[in-house]
Amino acid sequence: MPEKATETTQTPDKTARYLLAKAEDAGQRRIKTYNFRRPDKFTAQQIQTVRMMHETFARLTSTSLSAYLRLFSHIRVAAVDQLTYEEFIRSIPNPATLMVIAMAPLNGYVLLETDPSLAFPMIDRLFGGQGKAVPFNRDLTDIEAKLMETLSDGLLGNLRESWSTIIDLQPRLISIETNPAFAQIVPPPEMVMLVSFEAKIGEAKGMINFCIPYLTIEPLIAKLSASYWFSHTKKSIHEGVVETVSGLKLETELYYKGESLSLRTIHKLKKGSCIKLPKYSEKEVFLRSGEKTVLKLRSEITKGGKDPVFRLETSSRLSNDGITEILPKKKDGELKNLLSAVSQKVTAEFKQGLSSLHEDIEQIRKKQDELAEQIYFNESVNDREEDDRRGNYSLTPFGFITMTQTDFLFMIIQQEHPQTIALVLSYIPAEMAGQILLRLPVELQIDVTERIALIDRTTPESLKACEQEIKKKLELFHMQEFKPVGGIKGVVDILNTSPRSVEKNIIEGLDKSNAELSEEIKKNMFVFEDIVLLDKKAVKILIAAVSKEELALALKKTDPRVNDFISQLLTKEEQEEIRHFQEIKSPAKITDIEEAQVRIVDRIRQLEENGKIIVARPGETV
Repeated sequence: MPEKATETTQTPDKTARYLLAKAEDAGQRRIKTYNFRRPDKFTAQQIQTVRMMHETFARLTSTSLSAYLRLFSHIRVAAVDQLTYEEFIRSIPNPATLMVIAMAPLNGYVLLETDPSLAFPMIDRLFGGQGKAVPFNRDLTDIEAKLMETLSDGLLGNLRESWSTIIDLQPRLISIETNPAFAQIVPPPEMVMLVSFEAKIGEAKGMINFCIPYLTIEPLIAKLSASYWFSHTKKSIHEGVVETVSGLKLETELYYKGESLSLRTIHKLKKGSCIKLPKYSEKEVFLRSGEKTVLKLRSEITKGGKDPVFRLETSSRLSNDGITEILPKKKDGELKNLLSAVSQKVTAEFKQGLSSLHEDIEQIRKKQDELAEQIYFNESVNDREEDDRRGNYSLTPFGFITMTQTDFLFMIIQQEHPQTIALVLSYIPAEMAGQILLRLPVELQIDVTERIALIDRTTPESLKACEQEIKKKLELFHMQEFKPVGGIKGVVDILNTSPRSVEKNIIEGLDKSNAELSEEIKKNMFVFEDIVLLDKKAVKILIAAVSKEELALALKKTDPRVNDFISQLLTKEEQEEIRHFQEIKSPAKITDIEEAQVRIVDRIRQLEENGKIIVARPGETV
């Protein structure tokens, strides 16, 4: 009695554990704790049926992924359980790869969640990589999300097939989310069924979770039983076999019984020999198929007519519907007319079959041409015709990218998967690829270079998805591109129209606050070619202030007007001296020439500051 009282005074959780321990000790059936705040909505039999359905999905997906990725893939059902949607969402990492799928004709949505440890290796493989796992902990980029969309087509087809025993499902991808908070397909307390798959794709391992809300699958609850599922499966298989067998075409033979012949007579038969046939009234004409008689001909004499009319008479359980057309009524009474009718009918069907076969072959040929276009040019025929009309068709992938878009392209792909960068750099011009590679971090440069060297084939769909996203982003950059204003040139233009006192104050102030900017402005306010703005007296002072060797180097690559202007102010000896230095310095580096011109401009600025020359602005008089 005391022991019994102790049992009843325990808390519910302690009581459950106590009863469970006693049951296990006694070898009895295990007791499951029941939560009245979260009642189960799926029975054990329904959960088992869903498991069997998705074992089919796992097998189909293993096969399709292996073929699509050209990488061994194995997927199996690990567990099927029911829980609240809130519990499921909390168990998902953030970021994640969540496919929101509509399940027409059912109401509502389901979620297909893929571990990043699987998503990124699949992306790597689709872009020609080895399917290596990259330790990324970030959201999918637009290009990667687009790629996962192309992958979802095969998954949805497998899902439809696995559910076909209970409903003709039409699944459709609605969106791909990376934040679980943005994938609230049902209220948090709502019960869901969770099908968890263990997946191995190449060397990558991870989980794929399929979340089915109770509200979505509720109309099918009555069908989620093993008896219904198996009976429907067997029935569908039987119907399929019957339909297939019924459509088979068998060879048939038309027999007409002749006279009985001895072996000696048969041996003497030759071309032109005659054999007696019984009269039609003996009813010995019949149709055989598979060594069995399926139709017999019966002759009748019509009223007022002399010639017999042949009708059909079945001698087996096979129906003669559709066969009567092969042997229509004949009133001429001649066997040759009967055989001629059969021959004409067979010939007509044969011609029709050949015509249909020719059309099928032509369609296949067109599909092959279109597929070749997609593989080699990455565009369908319709896309090519449309682009050709617009004048923007390119024969190579990423052919729409130009050298002027190098900066924009770098901004687009710098945060992408290394395999995505490798794919793009493999197709664009080498000079552009080199400039982009140079801007990447050193470690990423090495990784991308290795991937370019080892890149494998890519599917047309993957290449097309990448092209479309990059093209869309480049067009967006061009739409947002603003006309450049201000800058050094803007400052120079303003100072050139300002009074000398204002210009002097600004330059002196910048010398103190930003000497580098001040120097850049000075360089652009007067360049070497502006020497033609000086008066002849100032130029002669400049010629005397610089070495002839430096002047010769500065004049090697400059405007012919500058050469002519300075040559007029040189003596013959000075001209010969400069020509001599130019021959000695030939050829000269562009950088050496530009540096010589900068030094001469600096000398002009010094002479102006010392008051020895005056640099007149356009429109000013000295």
